[in-house]
Amino acid sequence: MKDSDSSSIEIISKGEFKREELPNIPKYVDYIGYIDGVNQVGKYKEEKLNTVHTYIVNMRMACVTTDFLIIFNVPLAISQDSTAADMVKTDDTDQSSTEMKDETNVEEEIKAKLLTKEESGKLINEVIKSFKIKSMSIFPEMQ
Repeated sequence: MKDSDSSSIEIISKGEFKREELPNIPKYVDYIGYIDGVNQVGKYKEEKLNTVHTYIVNMRMACVTTDFLIIFNVPLAISQDSTAADMVKTDDTDQSSTEMKDETNVEEEIKAKLLTKEESGKLINEVIKSFKIKSMSIFPEMQ
């Protein structure tokens, strides 16, 4: 296993955005495609895998021979034994405490802080629809 390993991938959807769906995208973006999926990911050779919603948007700008990628990774389920679990536990889950919470409580605590697949999809779509390219000044062809 590498530093980060994906063991299974489920493609939810893929397709193209219509220009009217993304009013902030400039006319020199020729193509806006996306792929949306869920995968099982482990980090640092961990056996316990986390479920992550991955959403990739590709904006093709032929005028500057560039593809611009936007990638979102939203955790949907985190194994309590994963190093990622420490990032979502509340302050009252003190690792040094002699009073340990049972596994069910910790699992529920983690789950309560995560978005559902539907919530993450809605959030991702809101971000993409509000996305703007403010300057193309890094491309000499556009000046």
